[in-house]
Amino acid sequence: MPFGENKEHFQLLLADYMDQFQPQTGVETELLESMAVSRWRLRRLVTIETQRFDQELSALDPDFINNTDAERLAMIFKNMTEKGHGLSLLLRYEAT
Repeated sequence: MPFGENKEHFQLLLADYMDQFQPQTGVETELLESMAVSRWRLRRLVTIETQRFDQELSALDPDFINNTDAERLAMIFKNMTEKGHGLSLLLRYEAT
């Protein structure tokens, strides 16, 4: 497990998948493990994305603080796409 992640939480997720689908073969078990790992990675991406947006919000020009949520989100998105490839990397990782 990567730093800061709870191995027990992952094991609970995996156990839920196993209980729900009750694999009968090794192949089915491997597929469920892959599903659990994929879900875990998507959860990680949500955490990373949320943190990045929060960081951008805290760095936003104070003049934008009184804008609507949608306007601030659009400005943050614009800033993130113009500053580098971090957002595109996250989206590519999610698509994978």
